[in-house]
Amino acid sequence: MRIFNSVSRHFIHCFFHDRDGSDMDLAGQVLRHGRSFQLPAESAQDALIGFRELIRACRRWSKPNGIQKRSNGKNVLILGNGRVSKLVTDYIEKSSGVVIDTIIAKDELTGGASLSILEKLSFLWFGFKTSMQCLYAEDRVNRALLIRSVCTGMLIQEFMGENRNLRIYNFVPFEIDSNALALYWRGHEHHVVHIPSSGPLSTWNRIQLCDEIVFSTPYHFEEYQVHKATMRFSKILFWGPESAHTYFSKYEDTGLVGKKKVIGFYSHGSWLRMKLGHIQTEMNLHAAEDACVELIISFLKNNKDYSVIIFTHPRERKKDLWPQTEAHYKKIFNGTEWSFGDLNATSASLFEECSIGISTFSTIIYERLYAGFKTILCTKEIQGFPMKGSTLARLKFDDQEGMTRLILDNDEISEEAFFSKYNIEGYAWKNRKRFEEENTIH
Repeated sequence: MRIFNSVSRHFIHCFFHDRDGSDMDLAGQVLRHGRSFQLPAESAQDALIGFRELIRACRRWSKPNGIQKRSNGKNVLILGNGRVSKLVTDYIEKSSGVVIDTIIAKDELTGGASLSILEKLSFLWFGFKTSMQCLYAEDRVNRALLIRSVCTGMLIQEFMGENRNLRIYNFVPFEIDSNALALYWRGHEHHVVHIPSSGPLSTWNRIQLCDEIVFSTPYHFEEYQVHKATMRFSKILFWGPESAHTYFSKYEDTGLVGKKKVIGFYSHGSWLRMKLGHIQTEMNLHAAEDACVELIISFLKNNKDYSVIIFTHPRERKKDLWPQTEAHYKKIFNGTEWSFGDLNATSASLFEECSIGISTFSTIIYERLYAGFKTILCTKEIQGFPMKGSTLARLKFDDQEGMTRLILDNDEISEEAFFSKYNIEGYAWKNRKRFEEENTIH
């Protein structure tokens, strides 16, 4: 008779595993110490967060199964939520030819009808013990999320049942339970593909345990050389950025170039994230974006023939938050020549609106480079990015002199000359095949 669900046992073993460098140890390190967007920052001070997670888990059992099954094939997609399901399924199909048969949105997953009474009781006992630990533990957020992870894993396994040889595409490998889930699935004869975002792997994805992994920028290959010990997989797939298929046709062989004397600031929305109490990474992004804006304002005041277009983050453009966003930028850019990018269009569809794009950490960096447009990075106040000696380090500045030089030296040259000058041709779509041929993919 089943008493403790095999998924529950697996997660508990990972969480409390010895530090021996094994896959279980690495998965446990992420469960214990990984940072997460799944709970607000103030949860670290919420002694009852474990009980809140336990209540949420029990509520998930009271609803019908929430899995979207499109056909009876073996290709399964794991998402955080279902809002991006079309974008991601199209991305996978256009990048690999694989058609997704089943979509599992972890945050919306419900079910539990086939779980035995003893399995549910054992989970409740585990959840209660863990919730009690959260009352005083410094790592209460990770312990509380362990409750959520175990519940999610049980519900996914309920769907998978006795199936074998599923091909599982995990689009949220940055979530702290992803590596533990991958180990469990691989142990049950499934094939796991992790699809990180185009952003640096070093922040959220330096531990990767899967069969295959998608790299979408040459910088990922450089990071892999640094983190080989904790990135364990057998094959690398080289795809474009996740949204490239939505705008690529506009730039493919069209000869579009950026408007001279116009720079573009691509916001990560860190000021708003901090204001809303969302988690900040160790990379000091709020201070970094503030510093970048100050440098841009100073540049504009010293170079009156230049203007800036502000391309806001999707979060900043939300209807209920837009008044705050508009007031924020009007205040800080007062006295300069500036405007907002088209609010009804994506930033990636407006690359030709500026000659040189500037950002700190946004994934739009890679989208813009992929489309073949000039881009530079403000790294003032940023810790650890880009890596010293990397290709992206050639595009960085951290003071007024560096920024001014990069803009004035490159505004008039062609996009092709820019990519050649800094030896970054592999970032542009037209040179992808050559980059792939020159680098070890398998």
